[in-house]
Amino acid sequence: MMVQPELIHILAQTDLFTDGRTYLIVKISSAQGECIIPPPETEPASFWACLRDKDETTLMLAQEAFEQLPSSVVVLNVAPTYRLITFDIPLDWDVIGYLAALTSQLVEAGVSIIAVSAFSRDHIFVAEADFDRAWDVLDTFIRACREQVANLAAPGELV
Repeated sequence: MMVQPELIHILAQTDLFTDGRTYLIVKISSAQGECIIPPPETEPASFWACLRDKDETTLMLAQEAFEQLPSSVVVLNVAPTYRLITFDIPLDWDVIGYLAALTSQLVEAGVSIIAVSAFSRDHIFVAEADFDRAWDVLDTFIRACREQVANLAAPGELV
């Protein structure tokens, strides 16, 4: 994938973050209506999301939060375990191709992902078995972007 120079600068500023937790992707009954809010945790709080479309409601939450869900929650299906990778850089809304540039690296490495975008940051979930490989691929790509930016800078110029 050809990456535009202005995007390389943004990619070069990206830090990877993970909280070390195991996550579950859970399908619950749509009839339950309202999204479920996991019980409060001790610091640091884990990632969680509730997505509802016309057909289903999906929870993405840490395994320990799943285990604390009320028994009234009707669980229809649970995917195998995942790990979270956050692209830890706040992005402007007009940035184009950022997530595609990162995830194309994972496509080439044969790593399946689930992407979730928050207000200003992007996150992906990768199968727990693929986590180390995904992290290494992304880290290598970001380091290459940093090297490109450093090579583009004129001698003595700050990038």
